[in-house]
Amino acid sequence: MKQLKLSIKPKQEPNDGQCLRSSGYSVKINDWELGRGVTGFRLEMPANGKPKITIDFTPDIIETNGVVVDPQVSEVFEQAYSDFIAKTQKKQEQAEQDLQDVAKSLSIIERYISLRQSFTRKGWEEINSLYDYQLNEKERNLSKDITLNDSETNAFRKYAQRTIGII
Repeated sequence: MKQLKLSIKPKQEPNDGQCLRSSGYSVKINDWELGRGVTGFRLEMPANGKPKITIDFTPDIIETNGVVVDPQVSEVFEQAYSDFIAKTQKKQEQAEQDLQDVAKSLSIIERYISLRQSFTRKGWEEINSLYDYQLNEKERNLSKDITLNDSETNAFRKYAQRTIGII
């Protein structure tokens, strides 16, 4: 197992009335510096386990292997995150608008169906009235010794349905 070199130093010596914690610490693990914002640390060394160190910090600069990361990275992340949230919200609003459009089209379809049903009822009423009229005419003709057979009745029924547009 490779050994780690841990270096913890106060950034500045505390003045009168200033505690050591408020001055911050410089923490290095091997060549990796955690930055200027270290606010606390704990080292736990259990008897039969691996040692554990917990470091609390708010970094403004992190140096690792000679690469410096500064607050600009955080700003870029925040900007990307806010863009993502805005894009997601825009998609959600678009989806809600699409649902409203679908609801409108469904209501239009429902109106069309109800109108179609009412026209169909009117059409059947017209067919029935025409049919009744023709049957009455045929009955009058029957009284004059003219007979009406089933094929004539069916032919008239089909003719009436065609004129109304049902067939």
